[in-house]
Amino acid sequence: RRIGPLTVDSFHYPPQFLLLPAAVRALAPDFFDTRRVWFGLQVIVLAGVMLRVAWWIGGEPGRRVALASLAVWALPTTFVALQTGNFQITAIPMALFGAQLAWSARPVLGGGLLAYAAVGKIFPVMLVLHVIATRRWRPVTWIAAWALALTALTALVFGLEPFIDFVRDEIP
Repeated sequence: RRIGPLTVDSFHYPPQFLLLPAAVRALAPDFFDTRRVWFGLQVIVLAGVMLRVAWWIGGEPGRRVALASLAVWALPTTFVALQTGNFQITAIPMALFGAQLAWSARPVLGGGLLAYAAVGKIFPVMLVLHVIATRRWRPVTWIAAWALALTALTALVFGLEPFIDFVRDEIP
């Protein structure tokens, strides 16, 4: 499938992922404008979480983490992921930031970010399992509530067909 000069990959994400691109598309209805907004969003999330983690660590170790994060920007894989709009470059920092907030005094916001990353990309579920294993029940409750709310919102906005397609075509 092509959109203009670009070859577009098949969609392989869980249906809840559709919520964020739909929100971006509402702001920028043209495909190429959507790509620009998506690129900017991914850069902001990646840079913001890198700085946030460095600040959270604090002191000399935090400063070293901040400086080392510059190396991430020099990696060709970072530029390729950003140029192609691959969500992993956003899902990883979103999940880490969500986990950090869920384990701290902001379990509602953290639970929402971690839930979206987990239902939208699957691999962040490992962080959810860690929250469960450490018996932090308040964040677990918020993560579950957000996951259910995101699933319900996805079904409300897009119907059940994306869920059926995902189970039928992607899970096998």
